[in-house]
Amino acid sequence: MNYRVNLLPEDLTPRDTGGMKQLRPYGFGLIVLFLGFLLYFSMVTAKEVQADLLAVEAQLDQYRPITREFQEIKLRQGEAQEKVLHLNKLIKGRKNWSVFLAELSSQIPEGIWINKIHLYHIAEEALDEEERPVPPPNSLLIRGSSEGVENIGKLIFALNQLRELSSIKLDEIKEVSSGDYSYTITASIGVGGGN
Repeated sequence: MNYRVNLLPEDLTPRDTGGMKQLRPYGFGLIVLFLGFLLYFSMVTAKEVQADLLAVEAQLDQYRPITREFQEIKLRQGEAQEKVLHLNKLIKGRKNWSVFLAELSSQIPEGIWINKIHLYHIAEEALDEEERPVPPPNSLLIRGSSEGVENIGKLIFALNQLRELSSIKLDEIKEVSSGDYSYTITASIGVGGGN
């Protein structure tokens, strides 16, 4: 038989560690229980998140037609804005055209009559057989009559003074009756003049 004797005072004597060894299975059990609770909580949370996602997807299905309709409205709004810009451009062009016609009429010498003014914005076919060949795009066709050839020369000089016209060309001149002539003039539209 072995006896153990401890001669140290009580406050210095080592405690029995056997109790800690007995608590280890409880500690492992608590850890396993905590991990199980964490796993269960994660699974419940995942199911709730999945249910929320399904609900959001169902709501998205409700909102998709509204979104499509909104995009169509936005597209129509863009088209309407383009039309407004185009209309504003046309109105501005019409104002410019009025100013140009007023300036042109102030430059017409006596004895000249303008019977037709046609603005070619794009290459287009002639409206009647007299208009062949068709002037190039962005050109102005002027037809009229005159009491004399010298008046047509004065008109061409006056047209050269307009800053909106360039490349002024007398295409045709015909004597209609004694002393009366018809003429056709083309000019390019744009800043120029003096050409």
